[in-house]
Amino acid sequence: MVDLDAMLYHSADDKQRAWIGLSEDLDSWTWSITDPDFYRDGEAAFRNWKIEEPNNYQGKESCGVLMYSGEFADLECASTFRPICCDVQGHDASFVLLDQKMSWSAAQSFCRQHHSDMASVRSSAELQHMKGLVQSSGEKAVWIGLHRNTWLWADGSNVTFSHWRPTEPNGSAENCAAAALGDGGVWEDLGCSTLMPFFCYDVPGSQQVVKVKLVTSSSLDLGDPAVLANLLQQFEEKLKEDSRVEGEVKVRWIDQSDGRIFHQDE
Repeated sequence: MVDLDAMLYHSADDKQRAWIGLSEDLDSWTWSITDPDFYRDGEAAFRNWKIEEPNNYQGKESCGVLMYSGEFADLECASTFRPICCDVQGHDASFVLLDQKMSWSAAQSFCRQHHSDMASVRSSAELQHMKGLVQSSGEKAVWIGLHRNTWLWADGSNVTFSHWRPTEPNGSAENCAAAALGDGGVWEDLGCSTLMPFFCYDVPGSQQVVKVKLVTSSSLDLGDPAVLANLLQQFEEKLKEDSRVEGEVKVRWIDQSDGRIFHQDE
């Protein structure tokens, strides 16, 4: 998380914006049951979306329902519907439609406490069975265990602080966030292909300066950018092969005060 207040600059233009590292994956739909042994080939990817669904209406829909027609649709997770829970034994599952209406997250908690989990729809046969439950109940839609990731930071961490403009996020296909620099840095969702300035950040203590001594009898021109780039690539590959080095490795040369990188030992 970055302190935007420390980075904002004065601007008379309230339309000046810059990207921050916040986005959502509109295609990250998955089931509440994550055990891979519960799914045979292709079953975890089974979908029966209604035409023009999922549509992320007004940028607020990230949970899935099974409709009376037997089709899937995305709706706001805070909406209240009756959920279908399931009881799992190995690869087999039985299904129960609850009487009580609740939000998607409340439904997930209830199903996990009193059953195995929320229902996954793995096949046409299971779809027809659950469709029958919905139609017998007279409900227009019920919760199933289908959901997707919402807004996450670029490093994969959850959003623990929110600074959205009151009307944002509101775009069905706007899944990247920018800060409005002339308006206190409030966040807005925009299309990710928009060209704008952007913020980067470094984690204190995550960088190290390493002094490299090049021992060679060759006539390499250490002022040649191509030579320096090749040396840097070799150095980075060596670090990645070192079992003592953890995490992502990125290296760069640091120019000294005279603009040079290497100096010959006296």
